[in-house]
Amino acid sequence: RRVKKSSPPPGVLQKFKEVLEKAKSKTIPNRRDRRKALQPVSGGSAKKTADQKLSRKNYSVSQNGRSGAFANKEKRPWHNFADPSLRGHASPNQEPVWRIVDAVEIAGFTATKYDEVMAILEFRGDDFVRGQIRSIVGSAVAMVHGWLPLNLFDIATKTDSFLETPMAPSGNLYLADVRFHFQERKYNEGMFEVYGEDGSDSTVTEKNTSNIIEKKIEWVQDQLMDNRRSADERAKEKEWLEDLQHSIVPRIKSQILSLKAPTLVNCVKITNVPKKYKHTLQLLRNISVTGQWPKTSVARSNVIRNSNIRDSNDKITGGSFTVFNPQMLEPITNGNIKQLPLGNVQFPELTKAVFELEKALSLQETRRQASLDGSLTDACSQELRPSSLCCAINCNAQFKPHVDSGRGAGQTLSMIVGLGDYAGGEIMVEGIAHDIQYYPLEFDGWSSRHWTNVYQGERFSLVWFSPELTSKR
Repeated sequence: RRVKKSSPPPGVLQKFKEVLEKAKSKTIPNRRDRRKALQPVSGGSAKKTADQKLSRKNYSVSQNGRSGAFANKEKRPWHNFADPSLRGHASPNQEPVWRIVDAVEIAGFTATKYDEVMAILEFRGDDFVRGQIRSIVGSAVAMVHGWLPLNLFDIATKTDSFLETPMAPSGNLYLADVRFHFQERKYNEGMFEVYGEDGSDSTVTEKNTSNIIEKKIEWVQDQLMDNRRSADERAKEKEWLEDLQHSIVPRIKSQILSLKAPTLVNCVKITNVPKKYKHTLQLLRNISVTGQWPKTSVARSNVIRNSNIRDSNDKITGGSFTVFNPQMLEPITNGNIKQLPLGNVQFPELTKAVFELEKALSLQETRRQASLDGSLTDACSQELRPSSLCCAINCNAQFKPHVDSGRGAGQTLSMIVGLGDYAGGEIMVEGIAHDIQYYPLEFDGWSSRHWTNVYQGERFSLVWFSPELTSKR
């Protein structure tokens, strides 16, 4: 913003500081604070029952004791603030996107020859996802202008959210310092300390180090300011701001509205079940209706919104479990049935049926394939799909955005198909919806983020895949 004075208007500055504060990680209350909250007040009456907000269980994954000052800081998934090109490497079910933003400060101001004031923002954390800082700044600019809601950071750091965030222009970001807690704790010095030729003590070392770092940072800032003087760069920033207001923000607001009030993309139910699916669908319905559905594993429950669905008698009628291809398991287990997965043992007829269905679908003339960015490839596969080792069997399981764990072996693509009497329920691959009701789709579940769109009715899905197995597994 062009100003005549040497500092921004106080109101704008204060609002910008307040918005940046919202990006900081919360401090998780320690045991003393939680106990203090339960102490009687001065009047003798006890406080309310245990404040659930003070429980560590209500916070996201936090750092352990080795992380020093970050030990009591909340981690949040910054997947929506990562560089879009990362795709599956920035999935909310992957540890690298769970980061701590310890501090966000306006460290100072500097003036340009255009009578502008540039704010110097300082971010500190345990690590940063590529693109995270630029997206935080871009989002903050939109919030200060009133174009996006002030709770955007809370909305976009939920594990079940997938939306675009504005990324500030490049060329203004630099790494100022790196500290390693374990190094300082063990050796009482930083990893990049600068010593004098005479082996000076720590006091002189810290001074030397500080002076060198300050000079380097000043040089970097000068280079960035010189770049800022370019008319082209100034024009690019102006163009970005206009694009942010008129193009990017409307898209994000639409995505936020969809998160709050999801709507069915496809409201048409398919009641006429194709012949090749009838036997498998009947077996699936029998397992669900009789309450025999196995309990969903803990790992898979973390990426499902509604795992272990139960009826009025507390019997599990839905969720997710996996079976293995008996023909491919034979050489692995040496014919020992004790090594077969529980799903194979409990449902041998269903296991046989799902892999026979995969074979039938593989014989189709063409199969749809989604590329890594979620769009359909121009040419559908006409090659025979190799038999899969595993099949994930799901009943009314609405998956959150995630990528599959491990990696594929032999098959780089998983194949999914939907069965049942439902409307909606498309698979979302990198934000693009694909109808799968009796209409199989191949996609890279290890590299592309995918999840289940909202649906109504009875929805089963089968996902065939072949993970890489170690000898131990």
